[in-house]
Amino acid sequence: MLIQAHWMLAYLAWNHLDSSGRFLHLRAALQISRRLGDASLLLALLSYQMNTFTHARQPDRALLLLQEATRVEKNASPLARTLLLSSAALAYAQQGRTRETQTALEHLQEQQAQTSEEDPLLTVIEGRPFLPEAKAYLELAQGLHAQGRPDPRLLERAWNVLTALPWETLSLRVQVETLNWQARLALTEEDLERCALCLLQAAQQARVLQSGRRLQELRATWQAAKELWPYERRLLELADVLL
Repeated sequence: MLIQAHWMLAYLAWNHLDSSGRFLHLRAALQISRRLGDASLLLALLSYQMNTFTHARQPDRALLLLQEATRVEKNASPLARTLLLSSAALAYAQQGRTRETQTALEHLQEQQAQTSEEDPLLTVIEGRPFLPEAKAYLELAQGLHAQGRPDPRLLERAWNVLTALPWETLSLRVQVETLNWQARLALTEEDLERCALCLLQAAQQARVLQSGRRLQELRATWQAAKELWPYERRLLELADVLL
C-alpha cells in the first residue's frame, strides 16, 4: 500500500510539472521495494524512474539504473522485463547507440509475446509499456537518415506501436499523451493533416484532463508544428485551447 501511495503521488507530481517530486516519490517506492524482494515490482519502478530521466533527456542517468535492474530481471515477469526493455531502448536511442537500441527492441518483442494477462503488475502500472517503445523507434528513425530524411520504416514501426492497443483500454492521460506522440510523428513525416487532427483531439481531451504536464507537452508539439506551417489556420486556432 505504501508503494502504491508513493506511485500515485509520483503521478500527481508529474501532472503538476513537479519533476523532482516524481523522482523523490519513485525513489521512496524503490527503497521499499528493495526490502520486499519483489523482482517484478522493483523492475517496474526502476523502469519508471528511467523514464523520468529520459524525459529530461538524461539517458546516462537512466542507464545507471539499468545496471541494478539487470541483476534482478531473471526473477521478474515478462511484463516487468518488457517495461525495462522499453525504457532501456529509449535511453540507448537518445545516446545514439543504434545497435543496443535495436537489440533491446528485439528482446522486447520476445517478452511481449510471453506476457500474461493475469500478471498482477497490470493492476499497478497504467497499461502496457508502449510509449517508450514508440519513442525509441522515433529517436532511432531520426538518427538513421536516408537522403536527409528520417528512416520511413522505423517511423512506420513507431506509428504501429502507437495505434496497436484498443483505444478504450487506455486511460485519458495515456490517450492524450499518445495523441501528442502521434502528432509529433506526423510532424516528423511533415504530414499536416494527421498532425493537425491529432493535436486538435489531444487539446480537447487535455482540457478535460486538466494536466499541466500534458498541456506543456502539447504546447511544445504545437509550437514546433507552427514553425513548419506558420500560416496554417487549424494550428493557429488551437491557441484558444492551448494557451
